[in-house]
Amino acid sequence: MISMHQPFFVMPDGSRSPYFKLKTDEKRAVIVQDPYFGFDFESYQVLKEEYSFHSDNQKFISDFTKACERNSSLGRDQVLWASTGYWSIKSGDDIYIGLGAEALNLTLPYIHAGRLVFCLDNNDFCLFIKRDVKNGIPMLIEIDIYASTLYRPWVEILEPLRKTISEMAESQIEKGVDTKTTIVSKTFHDYGQHGLVFPYAISPIGDQHIGPSIIQNHFGSFGVDYLFTQAKGGWLKSDFFKPSQCFIFSGSQHQFNDVKLIRGMIVLPFKYTDVKPVFTKELTHYRNLVESFSA
Repeated sequence: MISMHQPFFVMPDGSRSPYFKLKTDEKRAVIVQDPYFGFDFESYQVLKEEYSFHSDNQKFISDFTKACERNSSLGRDQVLWASTGYWSIKSGDDIYIGLGAEALNLTLPYIHAGRLVFCLDNNDFCLFIKRDVKNGIPMLIEIDIYASTLYRPWVEILEPLRKTISEMAESQIEKGVDTKTTIVSKTFHDYGQHGLVFPYAISPIGDQHIGPSIIQNHFGSFGVDYLFTQAKGGWLKSDFFKPSQCFIFSGSQHQFNDVKLIRGMIVLPFKYTDVKPVFTKELTHYRNLVESFSA
């Protein structure tokens, strides 16, 4: 598994954090924000398989991804999934978000009780590893797999995943299959309110460049107060802190049963207003975060 950006957030004080904490008003679903979600299921028949079983393996997710790659018999230059591994833990009205199994393991000790969803995807399938968490310890494992007929038949996609689940399950496997599953999906193109866009945290690309960033949700009812998003063409330092009336949050939202996945991108304006922003102490704090990057 590879990623297009680092699996941590750089915070305004310069520290690194494996997670960013949001507030949510979503009562049922766990919201996962994935700026690069690539599963293409539109106009294709989709099969869903559900698995549940027990495992005490505290490194289950990292071991699972490695075993899936091994069982897929990949060539030297092939990858099973790229820029993936986004996760969310819903704990009451809070959501902890991050990227990768290592960051997740560093976050779990902070969770008293919650619901974890870890997302893996590529063009023709995606899967969600779901676990209830109590006192930082994951419980029963549930895996939902969605496969489309975009490039390959279902059996070619699913057999390596099925084999991996059989190898790793430590109890009897409960399985369900739905060959006519429907994914409720919608696109959005929402204008933000007048004001400044600035980052509350940044996940770098490499060590020096601004990657997907946390911004405040001024755009619509997405169920969270902060958005984890990339800018069209990538963020530059000059993109932040300019007054504008036409920032746009554009993308798609997909409902996978009890998981809501948001893939969004900020579309920056061609013109900014002539009003110069007044930098308060707070805004200066966040500007220093942006200035710590190269471009």
